[in-house]
Amino acid sequence: MNKLRNVGFWVLQTTWCLLQNIAGALLFLCIPKHRPCFVYHKAFVRYWSLSYSMGMGNFIFLTDTFGRDADAKSDKILPTLQHEYGHTRQSLLLGPLYVLLIALPSAVWCGLPCFRRYRKNKKVSYYCFYTESWANRLSGKYFKRLLSNWQQKEK
Repeated sequence: MNKLRNVGFWVLQTTWCLLQNIAGALLFLCIPKHRPCFVYHKAFVRYWSLSYSMGMGNFIFLTDTFGRDADAKSDKILPTLQHEYGHTRQSLLLGPLYVLLIALPSAVWCGLPCFRRYRKNKKVSYYCFYTESWANRLSGKYFKRLLSNWQQKEK
């Protein structure tokens, strides 16, 4: 069953999610090779020098502000990594619509100075925006299920 699930995952990534995976792969390859990278639940993760983190298809880009040698399981990285993994789950669900419905609105919400000022002045959480709150819910469901499966195996 796991083998079939893995095959299905990669078929979806290379067909249904092709657009965002090409963009993510190109970006991944453009980041200097001396930046650490690793695999997290089948997603390719690389640190970069920008001040924000983002997910694009099956690729996650983490800000260097965590420190390049920080452990992916550390308390300061894990919430961001899991949130960005939630965007990977959105990509699987939405396929070619992901860029239009998630990536672009998320980039605008994150990057435009007017929205930064709005969040700061109104004390609005970055994660209240639909793209971000949904990513958190999806990753929460995914990692909760993994944790409960793991706990059941331990018994």
